[in-house]
Amino acid sequence: MNEMIASIANRIDEKCRVTKCKSGKCGVSLKGMPHPSERLIVNMDCRELHIRNRRRCDYMIFIDDSSDDRVECILAISMELKDEKVRDVEGILEQIKDGIEIAKE
Repeated sequence: MNEMIASIANRIDEKCRVTKCKSGKCGVSLKGMPHPSERLIVNMDCRELHIRNRRRCDYMIFIDDSSDDRVECILAISMELKDEKVRDVEGILEQIKDGIEIAKE
């Protein structure tokens, strides 16, 4: 795991690190994503994160997006998966926003 991703991973319980984004019948293909050594996927519903009574997204994906002209650049992607007809767009947006806020902590 590269240094930037490892520094984030070291703050997150190993049980919360996953290799897939899947919830119920819904999933996200990781085809074309950076190599696992350059990304970290966190299950935000993992009990070991000790997030209680807060809305949050299903997953946070951290990707090392550094390049020659952008040193130490990390992308944080908040993912909320729904396997049903979307009725509450505002609620989904809140979950995504709250997931980002939790990641900042």
